Amino acid sequence: MEDHLLSLCILLPLFGALFALLCRGVAWVHGVAFVCAGVEVLLCLYLLIGFATDVRGGQFVERLQWIPQLGAGYHLGVDGISLFSFSLTSVLLLLALLVCRSARGEIAGLLTAASGAMGAFAAQDLLLFYLCAEVAVLPLLMIVLRADAQSRAGLRMVLSGLTGSVPMLVAVCYLAVAHMAQKGRLSFDLIDLRGLDLPIGVQSYLLLAFVLGFAVRAPLIPFHGWLAKIQQAASPAVALIMVSAWLHIGAYGVLRFCPTLLSPAFVEWSGPLAGLCAFAAIFGALLGLAQGTLRGWIACVTLSQMGWIFLGACTLQIEGLRGSVVLLLAHGLATGALLVMVFMLSERGIESPLGIGLGKSAPRLSGWLLCAVLVAVGLPGTVLFVGEFLIIFAAFAAWGKFGLIIIFAVVLHGVAGLRLVQRIVWRRGAKQQEKAEIFEEMRWREVALIAPLLLCAFALGLRPGIVLDRVAVAVDEALVATAVVAGATEGE
Repeated sequence: MEDHLLSLCILLPLFGALFALLCRGVAWVHGVAFVCAGVEVLLCLYLLIGFATDVRGGQFVERLQWIPQLGAGYHLGVDGISLFSFSLTSVLLLLALLVCRSARGEIAGLLTAASGAMGAFAAQDLLLFYLCAEVAVLPLLMIVLRADAQSRAGLRMVLSGLTGSVPMLVAVCYLAVAHMAQKGRLSFDLIDLRGLDLPIGVQSYLLLAFVLGFAVRAPLIPFHGWLAKIQQAASPAVALIMVSAWLHIGAYGVLRFCPTLLSPAFVEWSGPLAGLCAFAAIFGALLGLAQGTLRGWIACVTLSQMGWIFLGACTLQIEGLRGSVVLLLAHGLATGALLVMVFMLSERGIESPLGIGLGKSAPRLSGWLLCAVLVAVGLPGTVLFVGEFLIIFAAFAAWGKFGLIIIFAVVLHGVAGLRLVQRIVWRRGAKQQEKAEIFEEMRWREVALIAPLLLCAFALGLRPGIVLDRVAVAVDEALVATAVVAGATEGE
């Protein structure tokens, strides 16, 4: 089974999606989809346990001929950088199916998007990565366009996707053609493309195309305009899958490709990119202070934390890249927990829960909400705190005292998150007295949805070696090329 474990993880959701399209019984569709997602989680758990921490290169590798005329292959594998994003997708898929509407189209779309995301995280062929990343997005576009009455959010999402996808496709094709010019054959394989010798000017344009493609997805300022609208229009189930199928693919792409494929250009432009990332982190935290809804604050948290993740890569430090991988996992756990809380509040008819005094009628629900917010703001002892600490350490090592400016984002996040909880849970007044009786206390089924995510966030925060040991080898390999380039530049 290990020889085809990754393919099984990628194709299993597609089987559930095909069943959803062919079967008309909604109960059967939901049941089969849930079984597929549950098996997926078990397979990914086996993947995490069986992952060797001291092996270089990809593991659970699969390689088949796909389009030999174009030099494209079906080449899969996971390393420390992709392992946790790949596995987290299965968990978010299971949660999304538990909170989604019983509609065959939405279930099929969620399954297809998750399959595409897992294919992108496992792809070791650049063309395969691009196609899987697009497959992950298309079902979500259709669901959002159908759900949004005015279609503004969906239209913004489409235009943003095209803005990033087209330049990146051009860059992918250019790299394959450059390989043919230098080696005599077309190839999209990442191992082959890392050995290309390209002028620094050409690499800079290619880097711009890749960064644009990934920054639109992540998103990074100034390509964040679609995020708030989508967060408001999408259901919690769609928003959960978007974490992996859109946001994390963008962040993962920067960590995976920019330091390795285009090392000289990335070293040269790391300073300006780092300034933009630091601005995004602080700007997102500032926006969070002005938010009046939980959904709006989640969008700001995402904007800020994606700036952190990009910044960690730009430090060109081992601790920075490790922190970015850890923070990517932490963002998935924290955002997943917050989106589950959004689902619980919306089930109670609370879309804008300000000034309602939720704590009086539903103290258990309020307690879990507070816990989820504390995880999202990086409380010491959580995995998000570990990622942020590593990135701060790397930023200080790379830029001295200037790197510590990112700490402002940490403080602002804490203030914004706790202020929001205070307004939701502890606000007193007549409005609270009017509506207190309609708030149902948290059910045990709902506790089962959110508890694993938060427990995992605290467990990995207290024992971060579980993540860092699996990340270390892949990060070292990714930074070898940038270290050589940086050393050559200093020697000159």
